[in-house]
Amino acid sequence: MAGPESTSRRNDDPSRLLPWLKGRSAVFAKVDDRVARGLFALSSLRNEARGVTLIKQGERADILLVVIEGTLVTRVAYNKMTRDLFSHAPGEVAGLLGMFNQEPSPYEVVTVSQAQVVAVDLRKLWMYAAAYHPMAMAIHAAFTPALTAHLVEMDLRAGKMAQRKNASVAGTGEGSLRGERR
Repeated sequence: MAGPESTSRRNDDPSRLLPWLKGRSAVFAKVDDRVARGLFALSSLRNEARGVTLIKQGERADILLVVIEGTLVTRVAYNKMTRDLFSHAPGEVAGLLGMFNQEPSPYEVVTVSQAQVVAVDLRKLWMYAAAYHPMAMAIHAAFTPALTAHLVEMDLRAGKMAQRKNASVAGTGEGSLRGERR
């Protein structure tokens, strides 16, 4: 019979959420169970308060976030402006770009409510990928389509933001979003 400690470990095991995620998440619906379990083996379940910055703009994003409860927002700050790009509901993934590169994050991810997230330790994934570990390669292959769709959507939203900003400053002598003078 399992004691309280083993029950607690089971409840903290993110892989127990896989059936729920497969039904709720477009990303996880397409990911093989073995690959998802491999990803979750690199992760922990975290409870976060409202207003916590989980990924900081300009710093290397070393976690990938899967929202279980609550809401996260991806935002970008530029030239004294902050704009929300994405809102992430339960079942959605935030911070995909960090999975594929170790560069400073172009955006921040913040909790806008109390949230429970699966936080994947990307440092471990990068270590396995550097060694060409088959599971790391399978995880990258499984999430590449989601990253591609994410980048296309981010580019569209950033372009619309730039158009609005540029239109609002036309003829004012202020710079455009891209820093150009008119």
